Amino acid sequence: RALDVLTTAGVDVSAGVRRASGSTGLSVILSPDDGDRAILTELGVLPSLTRGELPALEGVGHLHVASPYLVHGLRADLPGLLTEARAGGVATSLDTNDDPARSWAHLEELLPAAGVVLPNRDELLRWAAALGQPVTNWEEAAEVVAARGPTVVVKVGADGGALIRAGESPLHIPAPVLTPVDTTGAGD
Repeated sequence: RALDVLTTAGVDVSAGVRRASGSTGLSVILSPDDGDRAILTELGVLPSLTRGELPALEGVGHLHVASPYLVHGLRADLPGLLTEARAGGVATSLDTNDDPARSWAHLEELLPAAGVVLPNRDELLRWAAALGQPVTNWEEAAEVVAARGPTVVVKVGADGGALIRAGESPLHIPAPVLTPVDTTGAGD
């Protein structure tokens, strides 16, 4: 069971585990040799999670929000939750992954509420377009997003990553040279 694995690894699951009736969410990632990728997700009980079911932020050092476009019942409350956490001295980060609906609802409010955002280059381009600022490359998109407040840490595959803050020169980090076997789930 997942809780047993987490507990064995030293994760304290006493405060933040909700047991719901229904199926657990599951994603299947299809990664053909041509480099394209498709993710098929059965949401299970994910959409039913609400702000009221989350534990208090007392004693929390970092709040990371992942895949807000899969937790429909929580998504509208996430900007407020992130803002509340930051006001209380909690470090915050956001990794949206993709939005299957392509609407990017609440993105305008999520970005300034997060301290750090962790998109890949394709997500950055989609974000900029959703914000009404279509651009031609991920570097321009990162500047558009950073101008809204968060530090942008972008994953750019074999080119490594970059850290972008508004008004500062970007910091590019090259990827190590290696021969990957399977990059599924590697965060780009």
